[in-house]
Amino acid sequence: MPLRLHDSATREVRDFEPLTEGRVGVYVCGLTVQGEPHVGHVRSAVAFDVLRRWLLASGYEVDFVRNVTDVDDKILAKAQAAGVHWYQLAYSVTRVLDGVYDALNVLPPTYVPLATGHVPEMVELIEELVEKGHAYPAPDGSGDVYFDVRSWPGYGSLTGQRIDDMEAAVDADPRGKRDPRDFALWKGRQPGSGEPESASWPSPWGRGRPGWHIECSAMAGKYLGESFDIHGGGVDLRFPHHENEQAQSRAAGRGFASYWLHNAWITTAGEKMSKSLGNSLVVPSVLERVRGIELRYYMVAAHYRSTVEFSFEALEEAAAGFRRVEGFLARAVETLGELPEPGVACAEFVTAMDDDLGTPAAVGAVFDVVREGNKLLAGGSSPALRGVVASVRAMLDVLGVDPYDPAWGPSRGGGQDEALTGAVDVLVRGLLEQRAEARAAKDFATADAIRDRIAAAGIEGGKGNPTAGSGGRVRRGLAGKGPTPKAADRPNHKAYKQAQKKSGQSGGGKARAGQPRQGRRPVGGKRGTDSEWVAGRNSVVEALRAEAPVTTLYVAEGAERDGRLREAFEIAAERGISLMEVPRHEMDTMTAGAVHQGLAARVPAYTYAHPDDLLDAATESGAPPLVVALDSVTDPRNLGAVVRSAAGFGAHGVLVPERRSAGMTASAWKTSAGAAARVPVAQAVNLVRQLKAYQQAGCTVVGLAADGEVSLPDLVGSDEGQLDLGREPLVVVVGSEGKGLSRLVAETCDHRVAIPMSSRLESLNASVAASIVLYAVAAAR
Repeated sequence: MPLRLHDSATREVRDFEPLTEGRVGVYVCGLTVQGEPHVGHVRSAVAFDVLRRWLLASGYEVDFVRNVTDVDDKILAKAQAAGVHWYQLAYSVTRVLDGVYDALNVLPPTYVPLATGHVPEMVELIEELVEKGHAYPAPDGSGDVYFDVRSWPGYGSLTGQRIDDMEAAVDADPRGKRDPRDFALWKGRQPGSGEPESASWPSPWGRGRPGWHIECSAMAGKYLGESFDIHGGGVDLRFPHHENEQAQSRAAGRGFASYWLHNAWITTAGEKMSKSLGNSLVVPSVLERVRGIELRYYMVAAHYRSTVEFSFEALEEAAAGFRRVEGFLARAVETLGELPEPGVACAEFVTAMDDDLGTPAAVGAVFDVVREGNKLLAGGSSPALRGVVASVRAMLDVLGVDPYDPAWGPSRGGGQDEALTGAVDVLVRGLLEQRAEARAAKDFATADAIRDRIAAAGIEGGKGNPTAGSGGRVRRGLAGKGPTPKAADRPNHKAYKQAQKKSGQSGGGKARAGQPRQGRRPVGGKRGTDSEWVAGRNSVVEALRAEAPVTTLYVAEGAERDGRLREAFEIAAERGISLMEVPRHEMDTMTAGAVHQGLAARVPAYTYAHPDDLLDAATESGAPPLVVALDSVTDPRNLGAVVRSAAGFGAHGVLVPERRSAGMTASAWKTSAGAAARVPVAQAVNLVRQLKAYQQAGCTVVGLAADGEVSLPDLVGSDEGQLDLGREPLVVVVGSEGKGLSRLVAETCDHRVAIPMSSRLESLNASVAASIVLYAVAAAR
């Protein structure tokens, strides 16, 4: 019997036929990281983890994508109420969520895209929809862009609804809509709205941020292609989220998902478990009562499309049943004197799983085999007993509850294993951070409630720090740290921002009349977030020496204090950078397993200048403008080296395109050796358009090309009629190594200049080529 899955779009169970033989692409909607995950949240993760495991066991290769929505109305509102940066809240909750996934043995996805790291792809998809007539900018000048639901005949097909029967979309102000059901693809940033500028990005319609629905369409398309096999999520996402995803994707000409799978709710007292209803049970609380392996077993024992009425009595009953399976395995392993590897699942288990992931029948098959194994135990060690153990392990592995899986730790899930201990540590730290946020917001009732929860779990501490007990860690002071900088002196503290606002300071300068500002855009670091991590003692010290805008320095508990660590502390104290001591396993998680040597630094998004600012800097200096523009240079080290050369040879700034270009990451900062603090880097939405604007402002644009019509030496000390490097306003454009300048950029340049070389090299490194030309210009000036 082939694998059959219930397709929500057709509302029937269908034979599963992947688009590519032997390979399956799966996209599952992840969480909006606004608060602690509850049991209802993680049911989706566990359900689709079982699907993935069964596909793998069936011989498929699986590309599995689960996104993280890390910018959203709720995240911004909660962060503002707590008095913290929205991205700090999102990161903190994401870290807690990762700990929960680990505690429940959910396999890491192939890709974990963050919404903030994929805004360009979302803008591109919106542009396609506008061009095809399926989307429109709001006529009220708000900068919003809406999907026109009546322009797509198939709207409503996923959920079987007629447009006229649907309720109005509530994701944006209806005044700019053609139809109340039209939903927002892009939300323009409104002056005076109170939303931070860091939560907005440039677009053809002005600064703003993407709507919720467009995020998943763009990210699924990037990692799985325009058509893929399975899209999954909770049943509550069918409408409007998944309906809107399908409509906008297919309206853009993409096939999108072939099968739609939805897991049912976990309810309490007959109602969906939800934070908004106040009936949610957060996972840390549940893990105080049962082990992670038992909570997962409780979830997989029910069919993924069946509603589960949660109760601790039912949970503990399921845990007791699972312990009977564990007991059989323990006795069998003792009898055999060894642990057999997972073998082959019984036929009944395979039939059950092929029938729309029928886990209740599959669990029944496990118990049937265990009963046969218990009969064999009386006869001592035998090949038959070995085969039973191997079969049971194979079936439990598909369900993700094999107690001998290393993910559950050496204790086989029999106690608080290492994986669970680490996860609980992360969860506790998340609680502590939420308590600190509540105290900062003067929400003392919430802070006290969190304190009581921590105390009830046997964790003692003062000032919100765990000191001893289950899941707690002994906290040690930072030797040599010195006094904590005053709040008003710490850039990330609310008091600092209030002081800045009172003093009237703001960044970015004034926009020129008639020219829109691109402003500041958070540039994604590792995994596409709006900040990144620098790990390792040498790397962190180099970043600090280079004046990288480090906001927080993290030190692992028990880290050996050597000269590099002391230097890092001294620089941090001088610059008012916050110091935090964290458990080593937590630093492993923060830095994604990098070799951190007990020291890491967090670097926020770089604040880009406006392209006009580079000309303004030249005007203020009294020198002819000299700007370096990079075309498709994607290595941040090359960008950093160019910035360093620009500082050394008197350039007024560096221009990079917003797309297909390296950003000012920590790697670029380090390579610049401090020059990035002195030379502005600007971003252009469209590089060709900006080069033309520079030409209109009187600048000559010179592109470096191996087949250039002019040789660099011919420009130095030029004769009459030639370009005078020493006097003319100049923009030097450097292309990527190998490919050189893109066609449109090359056509825009006033001159294409070649650097003569004695050998037959195809091209020079971009930063080397830029340095040579900048040296020639400096010498001429």
